Amino acid sequence: MFEPSFSRRVFIKWEHEEKFNEPTSTWVLTAPNGDFVDTRINLKDESKSWFITGSEKAIKIKKGYESSIEFVHVLDNFTKWDLPPGKDVGNFKQITSDDWDVSLKKLFNYDDAKTFNLAHYRLEEGCMENADCNNVIQDYKEIWDSLDPINSTPDSLISLVKNSKEKFKCQVYKILEETNGRELGRFIQVGKFGAGVAVNSKKEYQVIRIYENNVIYHFGKDYEDIFACFLNNSLPKSSWKLCLDC
Repeated sequence: MFEPSFSRRVFIKWEHEEKFNEPTSTWVLTAPNGDFVDTRINLKDESKSWFITGSEKAIKIKKGYESSIEFVHVLDNFTKWDLPPGKDVGNFKQITSDDWDVSLKKLFNYDDAKTFNLAHYRLEEGCMENADCNNVIQDYKEIWDSLDPINSTPDSLISLVKNSKEKFKCQVYKILEETNGRELGRFIQVGKFGAGVAVNSKKEYQVIRIYENNVIYHFGKDYEDIFACFLNNSLPKSSWKLCLDC
């Protein structure tokens, strides 16, 4: 078990791209048991992007990194419902000044390089399917920032102070199919932020992000019905099972 986290992807670079960029708003809420909700929203038109729930587990650390994690998907809108969901592996490390000066700085546009937060950002490298390239497996590099889920707001995301001792409340709720126990929805709250991914009766994806019980992003025509209890605490959570409360 580890501390709950609220992370934002700041940049990504696929192997065929010359420079780092960020075409999405990508937030990941992760619980102490490794459960996560990952919402990646297209910034151009806020159309459907990539919505995932799953679990992460530590694996043997790849040489040159501080940690290696396998992400096993449970719900994944890029995978057909009758097919097994995918998984990917990321290798993580803090970025040193040598990393930045020698290998990374040249991969950023001038304006992005000027604002790069070396003190807080971390590097993830691995390979996974690229949906924009017909799901071809490609190498990638991602830059992540851990956020303060109490003092941040949707319009002002604040990096978490390193080695912070502050504790953040976290809850994990799930909807499970009665016949076989298959997961139909997951909602995770970390601090003042929450995110949920679920499917309706037609297996259409419904997605929500909230801040202090207010909707800041939604997708799908049934999101209000499915996630109503997280928007109004007086409503019963009859279809949702509380799986973790810490």
